[in-house]
Parts: sequence; C-alpha cells; structure tokens
Amino acid sequence: ACDLKRAALEPARERFERALETAEAQLRKRFSTPSMPAMYLAALRYETGDVDGARELLDRYIEMATELGMVGQLAAGYVTRARIERFGGDIDACLSTLDEAEVHAARLGFTRLHHIVVYERLEALLAKGFSDRAQQLARAEGVSDRPERLNPSGSTSSAIEPQALAYALICLAQNKLSEALELIEKWRKFSSTRGAYLAYCRFTVLGLRGALLKGDSPKASRLLRDLLELHARDGLLRSILDGGRAVVDLLRSTDVEDERYAEARRRLLLAAGERDPTSVAQAAPAAPAEALNARESEILRLVEQGMMNKQIASELGLTIGTVKWYMQQIFSKLGVRRRAQAIHKAKTLGFI
Repeated sequence: ACDLKRAALEPARERFERALETAEAQLRKRFSTPSMPAMYLAALRYETGDVDGARELLDRYIEMATELGMVGQLAAGYVTRARIERFGGDIDACLSTLDEAEVHAARLGFTRLHHIVVYERLEALLAKGFSDRAQQLARAEGVSDRPERLNPSGSTSSAIEPQALAYALICLAQNKLSEALELIEKWRKFSSTRGAYLAYCRFTVLGLRGALLKGDSPKASRLLRDLLELHARDGLLRSILDGGRAVVDLLRSTDVEDERYAEARRRLLLAAGERDPTSVAQAAPAAPAEALNARESEILRLVEQGMMNKQIASELGLTIGTVKWYMQQIFSKLGVRRRAQAIHKAKTLGFI
C-alpha cells in the first residue's frame, strides 16, 4: 500500500484519507468498502505516532472490515489494535484482539493472517515475561520445524515473512543467537533489495536485540544507524519503538554526530516519552547478556515483586540454596552484581 522507497508515508496517508471520504460519501449505505482504506489508514496513523487517530478509525470500522473479509485490511486492523493495547499496558485486551483475528483467519482460510497473529502473540507474551506460554505456543505451531524453508528466495510467499520473524524471535528467547542473526541478515538483504522497508525495519529491530544479547556493540550500533535512516527517510516510527526498551535505551545511550540522524534520534526519543532527548548520551553497558531460561525469568519476576530468597523458595517449592544458585546464574548471564541491576537490565532486554 505504501512505496517506502520514496518516503511515501505522508502521501499514502493523504490518498487513504481521500479514498475513505469517497467511500463514505458514495458507498457506505450499501457496502463495507470504507473499511478498506480505513484499516490501512489506521495502520499508517499508528505508524506515525497518531495513536488516538488510529484508535478512532478502528472503533468505527473494524467490524465492517470483517464483513468485507480481505486479508490485508484484517491484518492491518487487528495488528494495529493489538499493538495499541499492548503498548498501552493491557496485555489481556491485546491477546483477546489476537484471538478475534484468529477466528476470522480460520473462518476465511487466511493462512498469512494466522501466521501474523502467531508472531504478534509471541511478541506480546515474551514482552510481558510469559516465556513458558510463548514456548508452548511456538511448539504447538511448529515454529522451529524445518527452519531451512524460512530462507527467503525469489519464490518466497508473503506468509513466510511472519513465520521467519517468529522463528528468529523464539531463537533469541532460547539464546540461539547465531541461528537467529543468520536468518535475520538474510531477510534484511532480501527485503532491502525489494524495497519492502517495513519488513526490513522489523528484521533490523530483531537483529539489534540479538546483537545486544550477544554483546556485539558495534553491530548493534550499525543496526541502530539503519533504523535512524528509516525514520529520517521514510518516517517509520512505531515499527522502531515497538522493538521495546532495548531499542529505546540504545537510542538514549548513543551519541549521534550526523545532524540528520541526530534529529531522527531526538524525534524517536520524544515519541518514546523521553523528556530531554538532546542531553549528552551516557555510555551504553558493554557487557554481553545471555537469555534467561523460564525458571530464571520466573525467579527474577518474583524478585521484582519484592520477594526475598526464602519467600521465593517457598513460592516455587525450592530450597533456599537452589534459589541462591539461580540468582548467581542470573547475575552471571546479565553481567550484573545486584538485584536492582538485574531487574533493570532484564527489562531493558525484554526478558521480563
């Protein structure tokens, strides 16, 4: 819908607004046609940071979109609504919206919509620290089955992209960093050569998160520069910021000399809620971090709730010595020495 090679988010928004006006004036009484531009327009408004405008369109037209039943508009509408709910802090509403989208995917036989829903659900579960539920979903959906089929090629269908995103995401959660980064780089090159810059942005965000997990600061910085270019040139915003605290914290800690990229950094940090994005960047932590397993994430969530080792042991049916051992593993993986530091870094990297 948008030719992102020519920074066309704003012209695309204007075209969709005109299309919506025409549809409302001429066809609304008889057809569900207005929902088609409305869902794409909602996605564009959200992408550029107009969350209230996106929400208004979704409230008015998403039910109408289910009557018309086209995969592109359903994906745009339901994914946008789910992300608004997730980043508004309502994970239950987000998952409920994705459940509704899955119902329509099954009813209409939309395989691509199904895979998009699976990926969005995995992102939501992992972002909230529900690692066990995410792993169960990945196994049920066969996310890690035959990963070689996810390599992009000239005959790659649109349904493969969300499956590749899901596989890379699960690999990151399982600390299979080399596998994740290898697939991510293939998709970055593939989407870049085809001008598919939304896909390029999604894989770049995942690659940045993987580079941080691996402790590869130079690679993370290069990928951040690519994201700044996408914002400066194409206006992409939410696709970058939805990468989570890892992206925002790296933006905050990176000092950019190029004036064009510095302005992109400033705008992104403002959109992320930073009060003083022009302040001098602080040095980013260089220590590599390993992904936490399900038990470690569970223990760290209890630590965040204020529980001491004895309480955690009682809650989980473990010995105090076992809890202490897990805490040492957590500290070692995250490269920290204190509980507060562990909680902060785990949140930054999206572990809890």
